Amino acid sequence: MAGMTIPVPQLDPAPPVLEKPVFVQTPPPTRPDGTALKLTELAEHAFQMFRIGTFGAAPEVWDSAATAWVPAASPAGQAAKAEALAYDDQSSPPWRGPTMNDPRGRFQVPDPTGFPKYFARTRFVTRDGAAGGQSPDSAEIVFDSLIGSSNIKTEMVPDNPKTATHFKLELRGGGYVQFDAPGEVELHSASGASIRITAAGDIELRPAPGRTIGLGGPTVLI
Repeated sequence: MAGMTIPVPQLDPAPPVLEKPVFVQTPPPTRPDGTALKLTELAEHAFQMFRIGTFGAAPEVWDSAATAWVPAASPAGQAAKAEALAYDDQSSPPWRGPTMNDPRGRFQVPDPTGFPKYFARTRFVTRDGAAGGQSPDSAEIVFDSLIGSSNIKTEMVPDNPKTATHFKLELRGGGYVQFDAPGEVELHSASGASIRITAAGDIELRPAPGRTIGLGGPTVLI
């Protein structure tokens, strides 16, 4: 099937971050004479995300029905369900569709080798079935993470505010404070000094290696 020219899609923003949606966007497909196909003329307008897991690996495609990556060249990959592109004639380009990460890590930040990498393809088919096809690959992208690049890091166990028994708040390069049920609190500086309040109410003061504990002003024993 041919009869139309499908532009190379773009990914916005580039580079993307795991915590926010990524938009696949593209100008409209065109007829051989260069005129744009209208929304009412199209039966299918969709996109798919692809992943290259390691250097030299064959691409995998995201199946939005199975919610899994499958080999793109396999029967499952050829039948993988795409995600919809929406049309907005007030936008430029007018075709646009969001794709999101999920709790299982659909998208991941790259390892030291620079993988995984991702790219998109769009697909359009006319209502009469006479024309259609798939776009060329978009530019390859890698994901960043707002958490990974943040100066603040949190840790909660279990990962549920209603049942958590451990919580840690850390400032990169500045130390951390940690809370553990049933009532223990620890404060640690970047230099290695710490204050610990035990669940029983004891207080432990530890200076950084080679440093001292100093008391200034009046001292009252209660």
